[in-house]
Amino acid sequence: MDQTNAMPLDREGFREVVRHPTAHALVLGNYRLGEYAGVVALDRLLGEMRPEGKLHQAMSIHHKDEGRHSQVFTDWIVRLDRTPQPFPTNVEGFFANSPEEFAEQRRLVEQLPPDLRRIIVFAGINAIERLAYNQFDVHLSCLDRKEDRDMLQSVIDEEKFHLSYVENELERQMNEAEQRLASKQGGGARFLKEEVTAEDVAEIVSRWTGIPVAKMMEGERERLTL
Repeated sequence: MDQTNAMPLDREGFREVVRHPTAHALVLGNYRLGEYAGVVALDRLLGEMRPEGKLHQAMSIHHKDEGRHSQVFTDWIVRLDRTPQPFPTNVEGFFANSPEEFAEQRRLVEQLPPDLRRIIVFAGINAIERLAYNQFDVHLSCLDRKEDRDMLQSVIDEEKFHLSYVENELERQMNEAEQRLASKQGGGARFLKEEVTAEDVAEIVSRWTGIPVAKMMEGERERLTL
């Protein structure tokens, strides 16, 4: 699924969208689906990764927040007198072009060494969270009702926390991976930087999530640089 145009660049045009109940409900439905996908993905990752300590706590809070956000957007759609659509059965695969493509993406990621797989997973989470944060920030500036602004601001505040812990964990994992390689072989850190570049990560994350990370993250590539 091509999500290149996910960010509305024309704020005045988007302001008109949010003033039209049916169009606004469609936008909110996309948010709702994205947050629900986060619930499902984080539930799976908590089981697969079995993080400990502060990372487990942060991921658990993130998981709970995504569920709350999905409900926020559900309730918002209902207040617009519109009916929320049912969630797809396989919500993680919904964003791929086909079930076969999604299965292949998962297979490729699962074949990576564990350390690199964790980096790819958190790079993907980081890209998705930043996209959501930027989208919500634009949306906030187009709202007229204070109640709506306050509600969306509460979501944005929690997204800030998600970005903070994910970026810190991503940086920690990359540093540890470089140190392990450097201790095992001469020039290990140099090998990592040459063989696994920001473009490589962006490409894998884009294939995994359907989000054009390289294009979206221009000017912020240092956040993904290995």
